[in-house]
Amino acid sequence: MMSVAAPQAAEAVDRHAELTYQAFVAAYLRPMRPVIVSYALHNWRALNKWTPKFFRTNYADKPLPIDGKTYHFANFIDLVELSTSARPAPYLFALLIDEHFPELLPDISPWPVYLTPNWLDRPRIPGGVGRQLYADRRPALFIGGRGGVCNLHYDAMYHSFSFQLHGEKTFHLFSPEQAPLIYPSPEHRYLSQVKVDAPDLDKFPRFAESKPLVCTLKKGETLFIPGGWWHTTRVLSPSVSVSVNTANGANWPAIVRDIRDNMRTKGRWLAGPYATYLRAFGWLRSKLDNGRYRSL
Repeated sequence: MMSVAAPQAAEAVDRHAELTYQAFVAAYLRPMRPVIVSYALHNWRALNKWTPKFFRTNYADKPLPIDGKTYHFANFIDLVELSTSARPAPYLFALLIDEHFPELLPDISPWPVYLTPNWLDRPRIPGGVGRQLYADRRPALFIGGRGGVCNLHYDAMYHSFSFQLHGEKTFHLFSPEQAPLIYPSPEHRYLSQVKVDAPDLDKFPRFAESKPLVCTLKKGETLFIPGGWWHTTRVLSPSVSVSVNTANGANWPAIVRDIRDNMRTKGRWLAGPYATYLRAFGWLRSKLDNGRYRSL
């Protein structure tokens, strides 16, 4: 398992076998707190279908671009199954399912109720930002072998849902308030400079003050990561998972600020007026949501 060098004790992520939508909104969505629900995917065909063997059998010759190299799926799965903590296999990170495996989309339907409402579900916002918001709702596939790691990052203020379909992996999650302790990269503000499993405390001393939430996500479980939460994973056994981004009233103000700041960084004079438009869009959607979802 991934070790944490920070001296402060890690806390566990709340886990529920089942969770009503109202309880999810009150206890986790509104307070922006991670949670695991164990039985939200019981009606997904992918749950007992999407295994490493399934992808090797059905997509053996499909090319996969990973870290600047191209693998065929059969060879990649061989590496995944032979992967060790000392010599981990390449990690297939966020491969868009509708682009590469559109025929498999029915296997991951319907979405659990916790993903509603999702303001990214229709292209209602004009311009390049609107197109990006709509594109960022697309489900992504992750496959890794034992020891595979993703860098500590956050998902541009989106809520992220991770659905574990095969194997297990450990998550470390850090609240947005801890960003100064985990040293965002000057070049890529969504990435941390710290390697959580082997932090350089001489170079990044304040990381020792950080306090993560930690969990191991198992087959069939869903993890809700609220907007702005930093997270990293380590794969414990050959793993297949899916991730989806969402937006709603809980994280929309942060998304708008993020878009405005990004536009200002690029010198776009419309940053302020566009942010005002996005806030108005959020106000209208919130009014509509209040009519549809009583708990909101």
